[in-house]
Amino acid sequence: MPLYYKTSNIRGIATALALSKMTNVSFIEENLAVALDYGYYKAQFEKFPASGSVVLFCDMGKYATTITIVRFTNVGAVGVSHQQTSLTVLGSRCELFGGYNFDCAVGEALYRLCCDQFHEEVPRSDAMMYKLRAAAESVKRDLSARGASDVSFVIPSVRHGDEMDSEDVEGVFSKEDFESACTREDSLFERFYHIVFGAVEAIAKDASIDVVEISGSAMRTPRLQEELLKAVCVASGNDAAVALAEHVAGVTELFVEQMNNRARELGMKDTHFVNCTGLTAEGHVTSAHDIALMSRELLLHHPEVRSYTTIWMDTLRNGTFGLSNTNKLIRFYDGATGLKTGFTQEAGYCISATAERDGMELIAVIMKGNTSDSRNADAKTLLDYGFSTYALVDVQPEEPLPALPVTLGAADTVALPLPEEGRTVLLEKSRPGGLTQTVELPEAVPAPLQAGDTVGTLTVSREGETLLTVPIVAAETVEALTWREMTARLLRMAIFCE
Repeated sequence: MPLYYKTSNIRGIATALALSKMTNVSFIEENLAVALDYGYYKAQFEKFPASGSVVLFCDMGKYATTITIVRFTNVGAVGVSHQQTSLTVLGSRCELFGGYNFDCAVGEALYRLCCDQFHEEVPRSDAMMYKLRAAAESVKRDLSARGASDVSFVIPSVRHGDEMDSEDVEGVFSKEDFESACTREDSLFERFYHIVFGAVEAIAKDASIDVVEISGSAMRTPRLQEELLKAVCVASGNDAAVALAEHVAGVTELFVEQMNNRARELGMKDTHFVNCTGLTAEGHVTSAHDIALMSRELLLHHPEVRSYTTIWMDTLRNGTFGLSNTNKLIRFYDGATGLKTGFTQEAGYCISATAERDGMELIAVIMKGNTSDSRNADAKTLLDYGFSTYALVDVQPEEPLPALPVTLGAADTVALPLPEEGRTVLLEKSRPGGLTQTVELPEAVPAPLQAGDTVGTLTVSREGETLLTVPIVAAETVEALTWREMTARLLRMAIFCE
């Protein structure tokens, strides 16, 4: 099979197998007949299949595509150099989707080029379409076999209307034209992928093998979802980002829509996403402020992300693939917790750098850096400024809060602690004093009362500006008196009064 088919039409099948529970899986574009004598496998991998290997053979013929999955088993040594190998065909499936479909798609693209050259519709005829298919087959063969960036083509004697002389149509057809032609006509690339994967899925189901679908754009993606997250957070794996997007939303377009919806919810007014990777695209924009908002949301509500963003070096695929964090601050800045780097020619070197010291975590966003070193230096400067200038102060009441009376409750009073979280205030180190506390509490609260119910507030202010409001909560649940308990209490009160 020509190389171009492999990279543009069958891409992702190997990844689909790797993400499944099928272990030691190989992917070969060849038919079963060749597989039976193992010649192609040995020529490709310079060895015979290991025992238990599962191999997908894909043969895209002129009119149909055949998918076959086999499992190899070594049954004993033969001679010195190799083992005798048997195979079990797990399943095979044939679909009417082959090279002819691509000829037709490219032929239609060439037909449009002819019409564009003459600025009107060129009459269709059997002879005309035959010439187009012949030219399309030549274009497809040249692009595939040579890996050329473009191909010059000639369609001889194309008629421009019934009354005009014949003339040849010449032009250049590129790989981009080829992919556009194939995808424009019924999304042939997508159809081909789903046909192949559908065959794999059906065969795997019959063989009790789990298969996870992933599209062709996610080549070389790690096997497990955890490793996908690691690849994104540590090494900026765009292929892993695409795989996760498709896992969540089915297709990247729907995931991008979800990204934009969430951005609006977070108040990211300067942001519009076009893809899930951050790569350059028209209309794909954001700002440093919006990146900070997104980073804060991630850290506050998904703190487990730090287990990935603080990795300096690690491996994937059972140690066969190494990762090194693109955020060098993780190793060289005290307290660094993440978060993410980025780079494109248009955006320059970018980073959302986060670090935590003494319970205070800061976010510094740098965009359009000239180099990675200057980006890191600028982020360190901002973080250093934040840690040297500000501090978090734990708010405690100036005087112990008194127990609050409870009306008609099983207990007469309830203790009033402050919550464990949400009682710190950010202060400039140069202005530690001048704080005023105001406690607001009712004279009593009615029962029933649940532990954690807010009964008042403690407000911290400076020069009339409110810096923090902390809820004062009930320490325990106080049930309301029942009629019997209320009657008994009234009787005791009456007797005591006498």
